[in-house]
Amino acid sequence: MSNAILSPDATRPAPADAQAQNGTRLNSLTGLRALAALGVFLAHLNVFLPVPGTHGWFGLGGAGVPYFFVLSGFVIAWSFSDRDTARRFYGRRFARIWPLMLAATVAGVALALWFAKGSDTDETLLLGTASVLLVHAWNRNGLLTSPDPVSWPVSVEAAFYLLFPAVVRPMLRRSLRQLAVLAVLFVLVGWGIKTYLWLNWPVGTRLDTTGLNAMVLGTMSPPARVNEFLLGVAAAAAMRKGWRSPVRPWVPVTLLVVALGVLMHYQNAPWRTITLYDALDPVCAPIFALLIVSVATRELAGVRSVLGSRPVVALGNWSYAFFLFHYLVLYVVGSLALHRHSLNDFFYQQVPATWANLGWAGLALVISVALAGALHLLYEQPLERGLRALFGARRGTRAATVPGTSTPRETQ
Repeated sequence: MSNAILSPDATRPAPADAQAQNGTRLNSLTGLRALAALGVFLAHLNVFLPVPGTHGWFGLGGAGVPYFFVLSGFVIAWSFSDRDTARRFYGRRFARIWPLMLAATVAGVALALWFAKGSDTDETLLLGTASVLLVHAWNRNGLLTSPDPVSWPVSVEAAFYLLFPAVVRPMLRRSLRQLAVLAVLFVLVGWGIKTYLWLNWPVGTRLDTTGLNAMVLGTMSPPARVNEFLLGVAAAAAMRKGWRSPVRPWVPVTLLVVALGVLMHYQNAPWRTITLYDALDPVCAPIFALLIVSVATRELAGVRSVLGSRPVVALGNWSYAFFLFHYLVLYVVGSLALHRHSLNDFFYQQVPATWANLGWAGLALVISVALAGALHLLYEQPLERGLRALFGARRGTRAATVPGTSTPRETQ
């Protein structure tokens, strides 16, 4: 593979004003990451500290995951420089996602071996090693057995980073019409995967997540999510050519509210009962793509919003650490509050929803935010800078500081 990921002639020139905006900082997207991370936190409250009357609504917070994947594809393609090289690109990605992944894995292994009960030491260490190598979601579903069960999207992202140099050049060469067709195809792929799972694993089928099979590949693996990532790449490629969203952000927000309301109404339907069947991801992914380009268009036009305010952007910058550690915090708080010390106790013996859990949930949220801020400032940023220097992974040109799935900015 050529060291130059994107040559200067890889795409037809965009209008001059659009070229000048490519790589512009988009703080509002960083702010949106904070909201998506909060949604994921609320979804996991259903497992550890459920609150009466909130199960269905909080479960919709899982939509934050496809948002992260779409946004990741968008930000990496949007802020990509034609002077970039494969070495710099891979060095930046590793420097950005690996330090916190290492810390979360070590914390998860420590909890599994010295706090939880019933953990298999050999399996924990094996999955911990796979997590440190960023490959644990490539060969099996570690939802219940990974040291940090929520870390699988980071492993999926790592696979996308390997793929990106091969797809960015042809994607940026496409016309707006071709990009629109590709975007539709990526959305249809998501629905195709979900339909295949519905047909081949009807409700009541024994779910085997311990090996490599079509069910695993269709849920929490790179093949299951690559269409969401590529949808974001296509959206960014269109904006790099000068296209701007004709709709304001309130339109996709309204669509999202309506879509989530419909999904909530059907929360007990077979196609919504568990992750394997849930239509949440294919429903929300195209809406998130529209939301991202709408917010980006407004910010490029100079319109300010609360999402771009300093406090919200700071929370967005902390969101990667928050995402990786909130689950472990919920587990510890839930275990101490409810006297359950095995992760399986929470999954296979549903915790009763009580109002007392609301206070514990608030405590877990405060701890998670404080821990994320400390990790970002005292650990994540210093190690990232050190690894960049080690790998010589600094940019050849200044690029956007925009959020990606595993990072709050492309210079991650």
